[in-house]
Amino acid sequence: SLALGDVATFNRYASTSTNAKEFQKRTFFYGQDTWRATNKLTLNLGVRWEYYFPETVNGAKQGALLNMSDGYLHVAGVGGIGTNMDWEARKLHQFEPRIGIAYQLNEKTVVRGGYGRSFDIGVFGSIFGHTVTQNLPVLAHQSLSNAADSNTGVAFCLGSDADNPGCAGGANWSGSNPTGSVTVPVTGGPIPQLFPSVPSNGLLPNPGTNTTSIARQNPLRFPTLDAWNVSFQRALTPTMSLTLTYVGNKGTNTLSDGDGNNTNTNEAAINLPGSTMAYGQTLSSITGQAIHYDPSASSGSLPDANGATSNQNLLQRYYGGALPACGGPCLWTQGIQFDGDDQNTNFNALQVVLQQQQWKGLAMTANYQWASAFDEAGQYATWSKRVAYGRDSAVRQNAFTAYGSYQLPFGHGKKFMGGANKGEDLLLGGYEVSSTVNISSGLPMTLSFNCNGEIPGSVPCYPNKTGARLKTALNSFDATTQTRTFFSAQTIGGGIFSDPGVDNIGNNGRNTYWGPSFWNTDISVQKTFAIWEKVALKARADAYNALNHINPNNPQTNIQSAGTINGEAPGPGPRYLELSLKATF
Repeated sequence: SLALGDVATFNRYASTSTNAKEFQKRTFFYGQDTWRATNKLTLNLGVRWEYYFPETVNGAKQGALLNMSDGYLHVAGVGGIGTNMDWEARKLHQFEPRIGIAYQLNEKTVVRGGYGRSFDIGVFGSIFGHTVTQNLPVLAHQSLSNAADSNTGVAFCLGSDADNPGCAGGANWSGSNPTGSVTVPVTGGPIPQLFPSVPSNGLLPNPGTNTTSIARQNPLRFPTLDAWNVSFQRALTPTMSLTLTYVGNKGTNTLSDGDGNNTNTNEAAINLPGSTMAYGQTLSSITGQAIHYDPSASSGSLPDANGATSNQNLLQRYYGGALPACGGPCLWTQGIQFDGDDQNTNFNALQVVLQQQQWKGLAMTANYQWASAFDEAGQYATWSKRVAYGRDSAVRQNAFTAYGSYQLPFGHGKKFMGGANKGEDLLLGGYEVSSTVNISSGLPMTLSFNCNGEIPGSVPCYPNKTGARLKTALNSFDATTQTRTFFSAQTIGGGIFSDPGVDNIGNNGRNTYWGPSFWNTDISVQKTFAIWEKVALKARADAYNALNHINPNNPQTNIQSAGTINGEAPGPGPRYLELSLKATF
């Protein structure tokens, strides 16, 4: 295609404004009190109210938002539409209670508990910025693909028909624009990005093809975190304590795994019902009958008589679905970027902390955590939260960390060589060693296989699990291929895994396996030289990843090939040494 000059996909941004700006007012109030109810019971009670006004822009036509219930881009400052696009927020939902309880059972034992709710403004435009000024009529994200040009089968050609045999057969072609259809001679180049005239009522129909539009919840829903904990702390010695804690939280209307704040509300389904509810509207398929995906079916503009189609456009909500802006089937083929923060998370953990305060030169803290963290990915979440649900990709189930320091008992005034002279103390006294150790289990990973076009591209490809769990083990480093192997290649059918078949998502699910474990050790040695009474010199040597252990990343996860690893896990990297000298006076 490169030699022929046939462009398969094309993306660009075009803008009519250089000064569109977003503004948002934010108001916060809180009250809090710490009350010692009895000599053993202390309560910390508070409530916070924070209100984020829907954002505004700096003038007419300087911003717009797609309303999913009517299909119009609501253009700021036109036709009575406010500069906030008439978006709303729910004032009475923005209260955040805070409760803390501490009860001293006896002089050595304390029980604590707490609950709190917090709100967040999300990221990349879900509440503020990156959205309203990146919609028509301010800015267009033009996106062309093979389906855009029905005559040539490519997005556009770099030259004329005579130059490009791949473009022969069509002297010109049509592409949908916000102002309707435009016909351009095939002399090279993409469809021009024509900016639409805004209707006097400020309601601009979503183009639905070639140009991406961005939507938000209305009223706004803020990412919400409910967190709680209960802990038991016991003093084992005057300088040592043990703490057992249960920690939990629930995230609502928040980011998906991988920090994605948006979903595509126009992604293709496997099975599209004859009618379905979406954002306050009843939508229907292009025929009003149930449609399903079949790679062997017709790719035409209508499904086969049995409802099968290989045209993934027909399986999108807003292709056959009708909204007021469309006056009939919307025929939207472009994805809709819905900045809705509409995923959920949950986290539960048992934490054990053993802490040794300074005692004979030793200070140490050791932590162990067992964690269970689940969330939803963005892919296919608008059709099935169950399919998108799985373990959080960034949370290890088991994690042990320990850190501490030890002042060596040598030198003037110490246990050993307490009577050392200045020269002896300068040479052998004042040393301190510190270290950090991290030993953790692997990160979650999702197994996949070659789905062979049995499901639309918007659907995650999971195999069916039919037998025992896949055996994973980290093989030694292969110097020839520069890789390690975590599992052997699997046969689909007759073994652990099978093909779920056309129109089915495998039951193995998302993030159901664990990658290689992780461990790391950092060591530091420092010595303080007392030069004069108020002047000291501190020399320090740090070794990060002191044992030079290279932690392997997760493997490639297509089970029909060996699970090879060719990179490092996020972490310290190879051993790194640092020498420093600091003077204090």
